[in-house]
Amino acid sequence: MKSLSLFALLLLAAPAHVHATGCGKTATVAADIWVALQPACDALVAAAAGQAGVCKGVTLAVATWNDLANNNWATIGPRILTTAWQSGTIIGTTSRLFVTSGTGTGTPAKVKIKKTSGKGKAGFAVCRSPQNAPTEKLADLEFAEGDANIGEVQTVEVKAAKQHVISIFIDGKSALKNFGYEVQVEY
Repeated sequence: MKSLSLFALLLLAAPAHVHATGCGKTATVAADIWVALQPACDALVAAAAGQAGVCKGVTLAVATWNDLANNNWATIGPRILTTAWQSGTIIGTTSRLFVTSGTGTGTPAKVKIKKTSGKGKAGFAVCRSPQNAPTEKLADLEFAEGDANIGEVQTVEVKAAKQHVISIFIDGKSALKNFGYEVQVEY
């Protein structure tokens, strides 16, 4: 009976499907970066009186919360990918998206991800998004399960980074294990 209960628990904890790591919501986020939020608020004002206050209020609330969160785990939406190392932990099969806050300033850029702790397996995709063109996945890599690879750094060179939003989508692939990481972009 204990064996059957353990088996049932493992089935429930296992991911429903296994898939390659994609760019996540990078295209959507990049489009949001390319197109400022204010014109959308202005369109709402033209369509319905009083909506501007709601739109600006929500925008202000999210911005205030994210300022308080200081780009950590509590940040609403994607984290900002910077030249400073940033750390975090993927718990189980959750995911995390990092994007540059603007377009790349230099060519080439190097995106680095380092496994810092945990026994979890994680995939990651490095993508770039030009203005008015589809997001392109440049790399689809993985850190193996276990702790023997703690300290391992994987680097992806983005040859044409200038005028592109760069992103890293990290996807946890171990239902019951964590993946600690650090990420950064170098120009």
